Amino acid sequence: MRSFAAATTAFARLSKTLLTAITVVDADGEILYEGPSSEPVMGYKPEEILGHDAREFLSQEDAAPLMNKIRRAIENPEEIQTIRARGRRRDGSLVDLEAVGRRLRDPADPPCVVFNWRDISERVRFEQELERARDAALEASRLKSAFIANVSHEIRTPLNIITGFVELIDEHLAEQNDETVKEYVAGTQRACARLLRTVGNILDISKIESGAFSLVPTRLEIGPLLERLLEDFRVLAERKGIALRCTIDEPGASVIFDEYCLTQALTNLLDNALRFTEHGEVACRLYRASDGRLWLEIRDTGIGVSEEYLPHLFEPFSQERSDIGRQFQGTGLGLALTRNYLELNGSKISVQTEKGKGTTFTIHFSREGEAGNRSHQ
Repeated sequence: MRSFAAATTAFARLSKTLLTAITVVDADGEILYEGPSSEPVMGYKPEEILGHDAREFLSQEDAAPLMNKIRRAIENPEEIQTIRARGRRRDGSLVDLEAVGRRLRDPADPPCVVFNWRDISERVRFEQELERARDAALEASRLKSAFIANVSHEIRTPLNIITGFVELIDEHLAEQNDETVKEYVAGTQRACARLLRTVGNILDISKIESGAFSLVPTRLEIGPLLERLLEDFRVLAERKGIALRCTIDEPGASVIFDEYCLTQALTNLLDNALRFTEHGEVACRLYRASDGRLWLEIRDTGIGVSEEYLPHLFEPFSQERSDIGRQFQGTGLGLALTRNYLELNGSKISVQTEKGKGTTFTIHFSREGEAGNRSHQ
């Protein structure tokens, strides 16, 4: 035991300089050495602990795991054993401990294991607080999603009824050749459509954030889809005196994409382009970039975006200026949803803009998303 006695002296010197404590135990768990650093944590003087079973100073559920670690350390001298346990102080209170153990390499001595351990109570409290905060956040997100879904339903149902009655009134007035309130009916229809879009956008962003948004990928021809959407916006463009152009360099291009996502993304981009353009044009172009990928570009000659606001452009409920928001209306959800719709389908969006001169949004379809690349599957 001479070599162990020498090691004990070395342990004693080392323990005085460490923030962690040192305990040496034999194969049965008997404490052969206890460093002085343990006293502030456990409340026992080292000489009071020597010769005792280490399990006496642990909670009951941690006794068996400790002996398992001791056995493994003795059987596998090269392995480092780590254990977290609850220590029992002199006053009966419990403290969270973390220990790292390894067998002492001295064949002349009976097998024993040296544990270097420390009090981790503060860390455990912090981890528990984080866990509680995470659980609270998840519950808040669940309640928010449920609230939005319920409110959306409660708003959509009467709105659909109102829209239906307004359409009946419009048809009746048309049969009577009565145009005296035509402007009011059209305004009511626009307001209902705007409210329905807003409710739909809020519901979509909530589903995306909670991971409940479902995709139905299908093969879509981009050119015909884009041209159909442009027809829907042509009346608005003509009313504002804005040219609406479309160039399809890749007429047969198809992608595997959720149709709702692509339709909504393109609708949002076209709506924004026309809304923020007072003169000039809105031009779309579908082409293949130099890297071989399909790109879809939507360019306008509108008011543009300032360099300062550009990093916030795709944030939910974000608008560059409140007065612009009032002038052009909108919730600030369109671009945030557009990016989400595209990224959910493996595509990306980029923007180039200059204040007062216009903006260009470019959709970058992924190679994997092209229908031709999936024909072999």
